[in-house]
Amino acid sequence: MSYKYIALPLLLCSSLAVANEYSSPEQGLYLGGFVGQSSFDVPEMDSGFDFNVDDSDTAFKLIGGYQFSEYFAVELGYVDLGEFSFNYDDSVTEPEYQYSMSMKVSGAVDGLTLAVVGILPLNEQVNLYAKVGMFSWEGEVSGSGQYQYSDIYGTNDSDYFSEEPVTDDDNSAFYGLGLSYQLSQLSLHAEYEMYDLDGDDVSLLSIGATYHF
Repeated sequence: MSYKYIALPLLLCSSLAVANEYSSPEQGLYLGGFVGQSSFDVPEMDSGFDFNVDDSDTAFKLIGGYQFSEYFAVELGYVDLGEFSFNYDDSVTEPEYQYSMSMKVSGAVDGLTLAVVGILPLNEQVNLYAKVGMFSWEGEVSGSGQYQYSDIYGTNDSDYFSEEPVTDDDNSAFYGLGLSYQLSQLSLHAEYEMYDLDGDDVSLLSIGATYHF
């Protein structure tokens, strides 16, 4: 994904801001920010090693949208889902030799979102909503490791290896559910979202706030 396209949401939000001057009270532009925890559905490693997996991280997102009525909105956003990692450490100490090895594989994902939002007002302040849309994402995975070996016969060996980062990008679907509480022009939110990365899912549970102009 080329990040020159980050300019697209900014241009659209500027256009929506102009349209907002003519909107009714249940319509209008909103901007917001969220922070939460992501959880990566990390595939099992068929490598013979016993990896320690860190599959969750702090994530955040920024959104801008336009609410056309009390039941419907369109939303643009940027989301950083954080990182995941595999770690492997092993060592053996015997009378005749010593051996140690460590490996780490880590990855990160972020991207842009475009979604439609369906809103169900529960009362004057509380709304239940659902969203579905497209996630234009970019991911990067890198790996490194080292090992050392020595024995009583004078053999000493060590090495360090590092793989060049591998990147991938695609457009895939995401969906979510949320609950909002309206405080004048400010709304408080709790959301659960699921992002599909070519068959590998990432979930995001977050809280945040939006300001309605």
